[in-house]
Amino acid sequence: EHSFPKKIIFVGRYTKLKGTAELWKAFIRFQEEQPSEWELWCLGKGELNDKFPVHGKIKNIGFVQPDDLHQYISNCGIFILPSHYEHWGVVVHEFAAAGFPLICTTSTGAATAFLKDGYNGFGIKPCDIDSMVDIFKKINSIAPGELLMMGDRSAEMAKKYTPVTWS
Repeated sequence: EHSFPKKIIFVGRYTKLKGTAELWKAFIRFQEEQPSEWELWCLGKGELNDKFPVHGKIKNIGFVQPDDLHQYISNCGIFILPSHYEHWGVVVHEFAAAGFPLICTTSTGAATAFLKDGYNGFGIKPCDIDSMVDIFKKINSIAPGELLMMGDRSAEMAKKYTPVTWS
């Protein structure tokens, strides 16, 4: 509870549609305006590989095989999906089930099922760097126990959709 991992994790393709460019800009601006222990860990690759920023608090893990994801996920505390548009986004359900507080754009379909703003995470406007910076600042001010509770709430919400409920 007192050592909540201050690492935000993004897992996905580094593409315009996934909002990675805005994510990187927002996180850099957050660190400039409110330097903190928080880090951003990015797992993936894509057309924006060559645009990945060099910053001490942003880690480019690159593509990770599914069997190896656990070693990164277990060291992170919050999941983010900043997509411009995401029809559904299975990864949101996966990270909710794993007990992560969530940050998702309001244009992510799965956020309608697995994210309740202020309860288990935060919604952000797509393509809006200011919105992301504001949420990073908010997260920086939340006590570790509250972040843990948000993660527990995500895990509960993830139980709404199971193989049994879908069949």
